[in-house]
Amino acid sequence: MHCHSLLGCAICENERFLGDFHPDMEITALEEPSLVKWRCVSGHDNWKDNEFQFRLDDSSDATRLMFIQSYSRELDDVQYGIYNFNWGFYLDSLRLYCEESKGKPFDPKKARSG
Repeated sequence: MHCHSLLGCAICENERFLGDFHPDMEITALEEPSLVKWRCVSGHDNWKDNEFQFRLDDSSDATRLMFIQSYSRELDDVQYGIYNFNWGFYLDSLRLYCEESKGKPFDPKKARSG
């Protein structure tokens, strides 16, 4: 992923995922070093106009990542479940990478279709 630090800039360029999942995000807020907000501008209909917030909190002896996804439209339980699981997998991989220098990268060869 090629990221820009300017508000209003796209943050996903030429980075594509498996299947029809190709969200293009825009940075809508940036308060270094603790907050970044995105908005999906195109590329995945279920996420169009959704907002994503990543906030770091250093209030204890560990850093906590607070993730919030605000949906612009109602989705069925299956779609919510898929997104919830995938964000959990990704964020756990990020935690492992930060703590142990090795995450759990996505392997398209092991991905299930449909």
